[in-house]
Amino acid sequence: MPTPGEVDDYFVQIKAMSDREAVLAQSAFLDTFLEQALSWCMVTAPSDNRDRIFRDPGSPLGSFSARILLAEALGVVSPAMRAQLDVIRRIRNVFAHTVRPLDFENRTLAEEAAKLDPGSMTRPGFVYQTGVEITSRTRFNDTSTFVIRHVIEFIGARHKGAVDGSWPVVAAYQSTYA
Repeated sequence: MPTPGEVDDYFVQIKAMSDREAVLAQSAFLDTFLEQALSWCMVTAPSDNRDRIFRDPGSPLGSFSARILLAEALGVVSPAMRAQLDVIRRIRNVFAHTVRPLDFENRTLAEEAAKLDPGSMTRPGFVYQTGVEITSRTRFNDTSTFVIRHVIEFIGARHKGAVDGSWPVVAAYQSTYA
């Protein structure tokens, strides 16, 4: 898992990346936190079986799609958040599996990004940008960042060590981005 400093560095670096780099990085970061959240939902610690569960060819949770589905089934994310994750996953797949240059100006990617609703991923009482045109890139970054935040908070609430500060990423993230 990343350290608090790595989390901070990550959010700074994202802004300087190309659309492809940002989408792949955001998706990988989100996937990492989903894996961690799912691990903490398991009855037995998956440390000895982590590769067999999450990474080996044919592993049951080896894909972003499988992790998203299980995250919804276990209550890590809501059905609405799972729908947003599916859009993030589809955008990620286009960038990851296309060799030609791409950015959010691409019609297909812009149409997918238009399905993202970052405002629906915020905390109650938080007012997302209003009266401002939001670019596809901003829509993607903000939605994925809000989902990452939610998953980190889920981890904090679920894992006693994270709540009492023994897992510093959660405490640092909550204090920095609250």
